[in-house]
Amino acid sequence: MTLREICGLTTEQVAAAFLTNAPTLAQRIVRAKAKIRDAKIPYEIPERTDLPERLASVLHVVYLVFNQGYFTRADLATEAIRLGGLLVNLLPEAEAIGLLALMLLHDARRATRTNATGAVIELNRAAAIAMRDGPEHGLKLIDAILARGDLQEYHLAHAARADLFRRLGRKAEARAAYERALALAVEEPERRLLERRLREL
Repeated sequence: MTLREICGLTTEQVAAAFLTNAPTLAQRIVRAKAKIRDAKIPYEIPERTDLPERLASVLHVVYLVFNQGYFTRADLATEAIRLGGLLVNLLPEAEAIGLLALMLLHDARRATRTNATGAVIELNRAAAIAMRDGPEHGLKLIDAILARGDLQEYHLAHAARADLFRRLGRKAEARAAYERALALAVEEPERRLLERRLREL
């Protein structure tokens, strides 16, 4: 409800953040409003002594605002970073400092993670859909990206494809995709992970 009513995200955007559909999310918001109304919960600034126990919920909201902005609206990501800075100044707890650092790191990489058509974002979406709907659905999306010629030289696209083949029990195809990812990977930790996946097959 905070994301919808205070942060200004649409119901569809909030639903996407929670990997659900808009009608389900809308019903949750209606129920939350009814609970606030019936219990006569006031909108007020909490006492400073109440802040630590509310920190986790606030950080969650700030993270979801940043995540939405990271993919679609730079102004939201910037606002989330501003709010993260305010939280660190108000409550310099490890969780708040960690979230601010994470947002700043990702924001610094924003310009390098997409091309004009958003390729890497499509790959992330395919991975999310594979988690929600099953590996065969994600595999179909990744294959479509690669068929267009996008991300052919991006090792993580082949690694994601390999992982989905592995989850489907298609070991030969998984092995071939892991080998392609390994041939493209440069960083040693990533290469070690891919080599371990190959050995496990």
